[in-house]
Amino acid sequence: MTTSWRGGQRRRKGEARVLLGRDRHRFQSPFLQQAGFIQIIPKSSRTHKMLGRDDSKRPPAPVYSGGPRVPGICESLDPKYKLPGRKKLTETLLPNMYDECKGKVKSSLQDINSVVLTTDMWTSVSTEAYLTVTCHVIENWQMREFVLETHVFHGQHTADNISLELRRITEEWGITEKVIVVVTDNGANMVAAVHKAGWRHHPCFAHTLNLVVKDSLRNAPELVKVLEKCSAIVSFFHHSSKATEKLRDIQKQLKIAEHKLIQSVETAGTLSFTC
Repeated sequence: MTTSWRGGQRRRKGEARVLLGRDRHRFQSPFLQQAGFIQIIPKSSRTHKMLGRDDSKRPPAPVYSGGPRVPGICESLDPKYKLPGRKKLTETLLPNMYDECKGKVKSSLQDINSVVLTTDMWTSVSTEAYLTVTCHVIENWQMREFVLETHVFHGQHTADNISLELRRITEEWGITEKVIVVVTDNGANMVAAVHKAGWRHHPCFAHTLNLVVKDSLRNAPELVKVLEKCSAIVSFFHHSSKATEKLRDIQKQLKIAEHKLIQSVETAGTLSFTC
């Protein structure tokens, strides 16, 4: 027995559709269901099951029939089209896209007389060190930026090693003689590396300001104690989902803007006086 027709999809009594995305009406097309992208579940099921919730009150999640099956959708749109395999995607298509993009950037840099570099070293969650170099130019009175490379940095972070890596990158892009200044943090190894490469160094303003604030705080012991207590409070909320939810509820109750607590991290440049 049918109860209604909606979006060209017959709806039987006792059944309901799971709709995905903000524009839910777009997902009521029959071929999406046939491709396995959406799933019809019994209407008698609880609403929290339709939303992907369980007894532990986890956040709502879409209900998929084995996940969104892209091949099935593509086949419904055009049976003659064949999706590229993983090997072709990683070994052919993506490298070709990279080479094409690199060629365009190189072409743009050839017509530029001077460039400014910014560079920094950082560590990934897997404790691998990386060096990123960004190039800044003015082209037709428009500021443009290009990330030239993010490369795994092997060996010790000495000025000599960093200098060699910077020169290698600029040689590859053909801009070694066009560099007029390099902006880095105030680390002694970074400053020395730029000088060894034969370029002018300029300290990062944000990092310099952060150092000024840190030195000022050290000269105010009573303020340091307050900041330590604030840090402990933020840590408590970051490690307790119930406390965070309670804080959010209180903000709603008081009809004030909802804010999240931010921990002050020196290496990330998050200043303690930031609101």
